[in-house]
Amino acid sequence: MEKSISKYPLVIVEWADAQSETAWDTKEKVFSWAEKSTIIQDIGWLIGETKLHIIICSQICKDDGDLGNRTKIPKAWVVSKKKVRVR
Repeated sequence: MEKSISKYPLVIVEWADAQSETAWDTKEKVFSWAEKSTIIQDIGWLIGETKLHIIICSQICKDDGDLGNRTKIPKAWVVSKKKVRVR
C-alpha cells in the first residue's frame, strides 16, 4: 500500500542553534560571542508538533509511510516556519 507524502506540508524552518566553546576568554569576549546567533535553515515535511517541539523529516517510505531522518526542534528556538509550495 503506497503512502502519499502529500498529507504532510513541506516547510522551511529557521532556528537559532545552541552553541558551546572550549576556549578561554575574558568575560567581555564571552558576552560578545554570546550575542551572535547561528541561524540554521532546515527543510522537511512537517510531521507534527508537540507542546515543546516541531517535528520534521526528510524521508518517507512510499510502501508503509515510515519516517526517516527526523529532526525535533524546540519551539523556543524557532525563528520562522514557512510552507513551501510543491508543484
